[in-house]
Amino acid sequence: MSKLTFVERSARYTGMPVSQRAAILWSLLWDRVATKWDTLRARCLLSFWGAEYGPGLTVAGSLRCRNRGKFSLGSNAALSGGPRRNFVGGDHQTAFWIGRGAMLAIGSKVGISGTTIVCLKSVLIGDHTMIGGGCEIYDTDFHSLDASERMADGGTILSAEVVIGPKVFIGAGSIILKGAKIGEGAVIGAGSLVTSLIPEHEIWAGRPAKFIRKLAPAGDGQNK
Repeated sequence: MSKLTFVERSARYTGMPVSQRAAILWSLLWDRVATKWDTLRARCLLSFWGAEYGPGLTVAGSLRCRNRGKFSLGSNAALSGGPRRNFVGGDHQTAFWIGRGAMLAIGSKVGISGTTIVCLKSVLIGDHTMIGGGCEIYDTDFHSLDASERMADGGTILSAEVVIGPKVFIGAGSIILKGAKIGEGAVIGAGSLVTSLIPEHEIWAGRPAKFIRKLAPAGDGQNK
């Protein structure tokens, strides 16, 4: 489905009070201008940090990036977050931290809102996946599980690959931890904690996430 033009979107608000309609139209216009600026700024930031991104990247809001490994974004990715630009997820920025020798690969037509991704080994996100506001994806424990090693600021830090998608929907406020694998077309309920395997075309929710029900593959109109 093609995007609506500014005029077509404006026509939706006829019949509203003049002040409300003016506020909405001003917001639509401001969003268009601000998104162009945010996208340009984000592309400069990503290039500075050595990230690769495909055509059609759009960014609404602030973006943070620190890349010491390999970071790629497919075509037509849409990123949003930060104050004043994304109601979903509050003031959370979208942030990417890729450690030395690690790989973060995000597919095409992926939507990410106010999400933090920390990648010290490998995080793979498939095409057409949507990640809601305030989500956190970590492929590492950050610190040793042994108390004495933590106090000495050393020890073994466990990391494991995270694989998501394609066509996955992750609800707002969810946390995806090291070793998680989410199958194609799966849905993760808002506020869930995922630590293991989620089969394709299933809904899981809760802390920790538990099976809710199966979904039919996309396109057959039975997921209601």
